[in-house]
Amino acid sequence: MNDFENFHVLHKALGDFYYSYFGGAEQVGTYVDSVTELCKQVESTMHELTNSLSRHTIDVYRSYRNYPLKVKLSDYTEWSNVLPQYDGTYTYNGQLKYSVPIYKISRVKVPSRIVSVGAITNKVTDPTVEIKDVVIEDSYINLPFNPFEEDFVVETLPDKDEEVTIWLKDIKLDYDDLYTQYGYALDIKLPSSERYKDIINAYTDCLVNGGSKDNVLKFIKAVTGADGEITDDVEGLRLPKGFLNYCMEDVAVISGDVPLDIREQDGFTRVDLPVVGSDADKFKDLCFEKGKAAVVEVTDKCVLDKIRMLINE
Repeated sequence: MNDFENFHVLHKALGDFYYSYFGGAEQVGTYVDSVTELCKQVESTMHELTNSLSRHTIDVYRSYRNYPLKVKLSDYTEWSNVLPQYDGTYTYNGQLKYSVPIYKISRVKVPSRIVSVGAITNKVTDPTVEIKDVVIEDSYINLPFNPFEEDFVVETLPDKDEEVTIWLKDIKLDYDDLYTQYGYALDIKLPSSERYKDIINAYTDCLVNGGSKDNVLKFIKAVTGADGEITDDVEGLRLPKGFLNYCMEDVAVISGDVPLDIREQDGFTRVDLPVVGSDADKFKDLCFEKGKAAVVEVTDKCVLDKIRMLINE
C-alpha cells in the first residue's frame, strides 16, 4: 500500500529518486503533471462516448481540459480601451495622462465551435498567467495584455512570422452531436442546447410510446419551456399549419373513446385515426401510404411461425 495517488507525494518520490542520480526533479514533476492531464482527458472522452449511446444521457457539448490556441502575430489585433478626458472623472496624479489609453485590449479569435472557456493560462501545469471569467463575443475573446509580450511561449515560424500558444482550460465545443446522433432521425435541426435535447427525447417518447397525456405534456414543455395541462373537458387537439411534415392547414385529433376505422385496402390492414377537418382525408391517406412504405416483407417460414405463435398468445 502507498499514497502515491497524491500527486505531491508522487512528485517528491520521483523527484528524490531522479535527482539522486541525475538531478532535475522539476522536469520530472512537470512531465508527471502533463501525463496526468492527458489521462484525465482520455477518461473524460470515454465518459462522453459512453453517454452518447443513449439519447437520455448524451452530452450537449464535448469537453476539453486543455486546448492550445495558436495565434500568429500577423493575425493579432490590439485596440485601446479608455481614453481619460479632462471632465472630472479621473485624477491626474502623474500615472494618468490626458488622452493616453489607460490600458490596451488584445482581441483574439477562437474557433466557432468553442462555446465556453473556463480559464486562460500560459502553461498547462503551474501557470504564471491565469485569467478566469472568460467571455466569448462573436468568436472573439479579449485579453487585458499583449500575449507576445507576456510569459507565453512564442515560436518563430519559417516565414519569419511569430506564433504564440494560449492555453484554454475546461472548454466546451459544439460538434452538433445531438443532431448527428439523434435529431437527424426526427428531421429536427436546432442549435445545440439542453432544451433541444429535451425536445428530441419528448418527441421520440411520443413516437415510440404513443401520444399519452404525460408524453404530450413533456413535449409541450420541451417546445415552449412552460408547464402544460390537459383537462378532461378537452374535446380535441388541433394541429397548427406547419406542425406536420405534410402541407396541411386543418387537422384536429378527437379526444375521448372514439372507435378506430379499420379495414382492408390494397392487401394491407388500414387503421384510420379519429381526426376531423378539411385535410382529414389527406392526413389519413398520408399515414396509410407511409405505413405501406415502411412494411418489410417477411418470407422466412421460421419467422412467420414465430409471429403466428406470438399473435395466438
